Amino acid sequence: MGLNPPLSTVIPHILLVRSTSRRLRIKEVVGKLHFSRKKIDLSSVNSLAKTLKESGIDYVRFWLQWNFIQPELQAFNPSPRYSWSMVDTFLSVLKQAGIELLPVVGCGYQRMLPEGVDPTRNPAAYIKAIHESTREIVGRYKGLIKTWQIENEPNWWFAHYVAGWRKGVIWIAPKASKFRETLLSSLRDAVLAEDGNAQVIINLEVDRAIKNLSFYARYCDLIGLDYYPNYSHAKPVYASSLIPKAKKVFEETGKRVMVFETGYPSGPSQLGYSKALQALYIKRLREAVGNEPLIKAVSIWRLSDSEWKSFPEHENHFGLIDADGTPKPSWHAYLDWIKNDKG
Repeated sequence: MGLNPPLSTVIPHILLVRSTSRRLRIKEVVGKLHFSRKKIDLSSVNSLAKTLKESGIDYVRFWLQWNFIQPELQAFNPSPRYSWSMVDTFLSVLKQAGIELLPVVGCGYQRMLPEGVDPTRNPAAYIKAIHESTREIVGRYKGLIKTWQIENEPNWWFAHYVAGWRKGVIWIAPKASKFRETLLSSLRDAVLAEDGNAQVIINLEVDRAIKNLSFYARYCDLIGLDYYPNYSHAKPVYASSLIPKAKKVFEETGKRVMVFETGYPSGPSQLGYSKALQALYIKRLREAVGNEPLIKAVSIWRLSDSEWKSFPEHENHFGLIDADGTPKPSWHAYLDWIKNDKG
């Protein structure tokens, strides 16, 4: 969107273990798919919309972060100013291309907050302000958008804090439980106050034990699963545990289920990851989901790598397209999945 890249925590890996097992070749993984190395232009929202439409992608999940519309929060300003031009353009172009929009609002990652916002300093003021900004967003775009994700992985705040994505002890302190309850309730109320027909989603990290499902179910209509079975290790590549996890969530909450985030990094190679294995993961995921009616949709994280770097190193390699626009084998495996699913 033309904004400066966010500050990220970059910590070098001290121990890197090179895989000694046989390296898979691309053709072994995805068979006879045609691999075009022609670069994909994602430099503007128009080129993005063109790529998505031609690829058969139906919807896009994206961050609609607070500081997109309010870079700086003015204290004691009874009439806060919002800047809508960039977001208006982004959403209208995608919508005109027939792409459904699924934004994330109210996320407390530090890089998404207006300058000067400190949730720890005054949690009540933070919840009030982010409630108001979320109402402004939903009220403006309720004709374009039907479903909203609030916050992000509220069961995994500690890991976000450790990675440097969230700042302040409010995210991990003992009183975070009450803060979490008040924040999620406030964000849900903000969405429904502006659009009573909207659907609210909460996404949960499900690679570890899934706890307190009934708590999160209070504040949403659907539950998104964030599933990264190979985040801690490159091999074996599998997606077989997804369906049992989805069934557990559905059985305990009665909420519809979507896969909101899932993926496999194409690097770092020092840890055994590769582009071939990333393509293999797309294939395994496709096999795991199959015709499972419980899964309403699958969203791959992410479309492309970015030029700015984050920690841990895996985060810089999840794209199906390289940062320079070169498609990875996983992009073609993904397109084949879409083509056959719709064919």
